[in-house]
Amino acid sequence: MDAKEFGNETRFIGHSCEPNAEVKNIAGDYSLIYYNKICVFAKKRIQAGEEITFDYHWDEMPLGNIEEDVPCFCGAWSCRGLLLRKSNLVELESSQE
Repeated sequence: MDAKEFGNETRFIGHSCEPNAEVKNIAGDYSLIYYNKICVFAKKRIQAGEEITFDYHWDEMPLGNIEEDVPCFCGAWSCRGLLLRKSNLVELESSQE
């Protein structure tokens, strides 16, 4: 979900390696109309004023031509340190050929 040019309310939800929410793709049909929605679900009770976060999982999918590692600054205890490793992109591209 890249909201650089276009997007919806999820563009205001930040990344965390220890997120309090998760994103699911929900698909179905109703009255012969097919729909596909991205829904955000709480993984735990979220307090008033607490930032809503989910794991972008950028390290699990190709995102184009990434020339260097993308650092993570989420501050979580189990932070992976990087949102995206350049080497992961190279490995994913070569495995898809």
